[in-house]
Amino acid sequence: MNDSNQFSNASTLRNETLQRGVTNGDTPISKMFAYDGNNVTFAKKGNLVMVNATQMAKPFGDSKRAKNWLALKSTDEFLAVLSEGRNLPSSDLVRVTYGNNGTTWMHEDVAIEFARWLSPAFAIWCNDRIKELLTIGITATPQTIDTILADPDNAIRLLTALKEERQQRQLAESKAALLEEVTKEQAPKVAFADAITGSDTNITVRNLAKLLCQNGYQTGEKRLYEWLRANHYVTCDNKPMQRYVEQGIFFIAEGTHSENGVMKAHMTTKVTPKGQQYFINKFVTKTNMI
Repeated sequence: MNDSNQFSNASTLRNETLQRGVTNGDTPISKMFAYDGNNVTFAKKGNLVMVNATQMAKPFGDSKRAKNWLALKSTDEFLAVLSEGRNLPSSDLVRVTYGNNGTTWMHEDVAIEFARWLSPAFAIWCNDRIKELLTIGITATPQTIDTILADPDNAIRLLTALKEERQQRQLAESKAALLEEVTKEQAPKVAFADAITGSDTNITVRNLAKLLCQNGYQTGEKRLYEWLRANHYVTCDNKPMQRYVEQGIFFIAEGTHSENGVMKAHMTTKVTPKGQQYFINKFVTKTNMI
């Protein structure tokens, strides 16, 4: 189905729903809560919450009526996508009764979108009420508190559930914030490590210094050798200590060169991939250390 047909069909289904209205058999148990002195009814039936959109719109003036929002093309598009995504007919998304006491009811997802159009702060309030209704069956409003205090045992049970739900939500938010912070802190290290992971190339100390510089850790071959000598990684003539060779940090490359026509052997200190990772981990949090 193409987009134009999808939105057209959604609009048609919604109009059919508006004409039928809400039957008495569809009416779930309702609870009324006050926002800024205005009552808003939330009707809960099973895991579904419907919200009285007529009451929602009342404080925001004539230009912010439910019918104005429902007439928008963007609303048609939203309802079409929501209907398909939730696998719900339009009759479960928007319901209207007509007459002197005509009322528009909206599915919780639709109500949040409508509330966002009315006021961001109001949308947050509506979202909190819906989540509390679905998770623990009550909402933390003055009317609710007055009601449950009439039954102390029930009040303790419900308020304990509310406390636990909010603690869990705060814990989840804290974990998410911590994970985001750790991820940001570790990003340079991860990128740095990924650059050499899987490499089988031994590099010289000069190239290790360049690798550190490329990733923000300022040093040079001379200064790096000075640090390696001072910390007993290499000898005074820049040969690696045997224990670090045995640990796989360094590798001694042997070769020959011609000097005045005479072939002579020489040894070059190289850093293994394991050694590169070792020094990356050592310097990654110490910018400008050496």
